[in-house]
Amino acid sequence: MRGPLPTANKGSPMKLEWFREHQSKFFLITAILVIPGLMVFGPSMFDEHQGGGIPPNNSVTVYALDFHPVNYSGDEVYEKRRQMTYFTGYGGTGENNVYSTLDVARHLERLQIVRDLGVRVGNKELQELVREDIRRRVGESGTVITDKIYNSVLQELSITKNEYEALSREVAELEVFRSFLNQGKLPDSALYIRYLREKHGVRLRWRAFESKDFEKDVAEPTAEEILKYFDDKKALESTEPDALYGDERLSADLLKIPPAEVKKNFTADEAALKEFYDTKKGMYWKVLDQAPPKEGEEPKSAFKPYDEVKEEVAKQYWEHNKSRLMAEQFQKFEKELAEEQAKLDKENKKVDLEAFAKARGFTYWRTEKLTYNEFLEGKAGISTPNFSDLFTTARKAADPETEKERAEQRAKFRNPVVVDVLQDTEAYLAMRQADYAEKTKLTLEEATPVIKRRLIETAAAAKAEAEAKKLYDAWSKGENLPKDEELTEGFFSSANPEPKNKNALARQYFADPKALGEVLPVASDKDLGEGEQKDAKSRRMRYFVGFPVERFTPSFNAFKTDNTWNREQKRQAALEGNPQFAQYIGARAFGQSSLLMLDALNFLTEGSRKYQINGSLKDPPIGGRGR
Repeated sequence: MRGPLPTANKGSPMKLEWFREHQSKFFLITAILVIPGLMVFGPSMFDEHQGGGIPPNNSVTVYALDFHPVNYSGDEVYEKRRQMTYFTGYGGTGENNVYSTLDVARHLERLQIVRDLGVRVGNKELQELVREDIRRRVGESGTVITDKIYNSVLQELSITKNEYEALSREVAELEVFRSFLNQGKLPDSALYIRYLREKHGVRLRWRAFESKDFEKDVAEPTAEEILKYFDDKKALESTEPDALYGDERLSADLLKIPPAEVKKNFTADEAALKEFYDTKKGMYWKVLDQAPPKEGEEPKSAFKPYDEVKEEVAKQYWEHNKSRLMAEQFQKFEKELAEEQAKLDKENKKVDLEAFAKARGFTYWRTEKLTYNEFLEGKAGISTPNFSDLFTTARKAADPETEKERAEQRAKFRNPVVVDVLQDTEAYLAMRQADYAEKTKLTLEEATPVIKRRLIETAAAAKAEAEAKKLYDAWSKGENLPKDEELTEGFFSSANPEPKNKNALARQYFADPKALGEVLPVASDKDLGEGEQKDAKSRRMRYFVGFPVERFTPSFNAFKTDNTWNREQKRQAALEGNPQFAQYIGARAFGQSSLLMLDALNFLTEGSRKYQINGSLKDPPIGGRGR
């Protein structure tokens, strides 16, 4: 292989402008040169050499940075494939896990990016890395590396000392860059966009059509219609929406664990806090807008001192480790519960779970037998979708092994999950199955009132929808326009999901905003009722026809002064939810050109790059180690 990678020549804006202006002539000249060659030599001039892969000694465009191609010969690419295949122990993506040409292209491109950004691993550091790598390969952490051990490793890898050290340096430089990128911090300008998504609002006016108002216009289903519906649906599986089954019901043992109770006994180890500070200081404790030191002054630290932010470090450490600590506390509870039960088994008694939990600051209760929807509605005293797991394992499995696993799960509390995430009411909930009653098929007599209701509600919903679409068509044409007092009006904010979720028109707007005064498509949602009248089985519908009349967007100054919006928490959430973007933000700290930063971003996104690799899609086989 050649020595250090060539530095890409950065294309200037003037050259790009010239190319855009003359590109039609450029392509015409290219066609004049290429087409006669095809006519004389035919397409075979571009065929791969015998044996597959890239023809040796031919120039290969392995990748391009800032529109500047970087070329290697076929021999060089093949040699790099061989070295990396052996060095990584067949860690490539090609056939038989060898390194493919594409793997080499990705590696070389990334390496040039990090070297263009100034990342280097020195000789002293390299020697230490080599020693650690050899110890790892021979499986002995304290081994003194002798020439004999070194040469045996090289012989096993089938590469030379120079090749081995060059690859070690390359891998180390890529890792240095990756670790630096993970220290990124989302700038306020990008955070403001997130703020807008959560805080913008709209005032809508609309007319609603509720299907229940049309039920009086629907004829009572006849006995024949009811019997036909029953015959059509009676063979359906219980999981089908139109199946005629009674609901399965389940009671659960619930254990509520408040984080505040666990936090009382939580003391962070000083070493753990300092390690957390070192890992996260680039995200939380970086000094922004720091003036450069004056002549003769010592450079100031880029981060706030640990002692200055120690209290905040402890707070963030708790937030980052809370779920783990809650799980540990729950495991301790389970262990103590098992030990207590083992003692009482001798007396044929059961642990008083309520008292046992209360003594540890937890709350225990057993629910009534409820349907899944009743659990979601909060009739168990708490609401979480995780109750679905209890219903899944409660159902008897046909496969004996699966049924054995489910039986074990039914007897245990599940690991706690977060519930009631509303300011100070956050808690963790552990649950297990108590009793279970499966679904049962309804007889015609039992199903008759269910069928009658379904038929009436479905027919009424069709009438309501037809009226809503009729009004939408009229308003869209500027006909039959209403007076303001004839419409319902409401303000909806993306920061407040509750009202938004109660109006399908608001959801329609936030999903696809329209200009002020433009009629929104007909929006609909289920009318399940309210409070005690709420019914998950209802087939009633609501249809909305309306339009936006005013829009509200907070200013950047409002964003900067909003003390109710936790910036650091949102910043962290944004980066954790998009690690590639977080790494890109970190890359910007190098202060390089925007084009190079885009390359740095692509460096982190597998598959997003398009590699210009001349030759076949096949790769010549890698030989020499029995593979």
